[in-house]
Amino acid sequence: MAYTRAGLTPFTAILIIVFTIMLLFPKFEDPNFYWHLKTGELIVTTVQLPWHDVFTYTNSGNAWGLSEWLSQVIFYLLYSAGWPEQHCNHYRTFLRPVLVYHLQNLPGTASK
Repeated sequence: MAYTRAGLTPFTAILIIVFTIMLLFPKFEDPNFYWHLKTGELIVTTVQLPWHDVFTYTNSGNAWGLSEWLSQVIFYLLYSAGWPEQHCNHYRTFLRPVLVYHLQNLPGTASK
């Protein structure tokens, strides 16, 4: 692979790609950021995952499959610690590749 010939580790190559994307798209925004933030606040304050929709009037009480609960908690904790919205979105952009890289390289996992 090209990055190994240049003397880069896969982790360093991922970091370079992520930071290049962050520089090219500085105003990356999630239109649902505040919904994620409020859901993270709900999870932290109640110490449980919501099982029904509590935010919408027309869908109130219907079953709710919450698949992004961990990132919502992280958003809430970062935002309440003083991080602006843009930094929280970049954190998510940066975190996913790093987590995938480390999860693929855990001891005992087969890699091809």
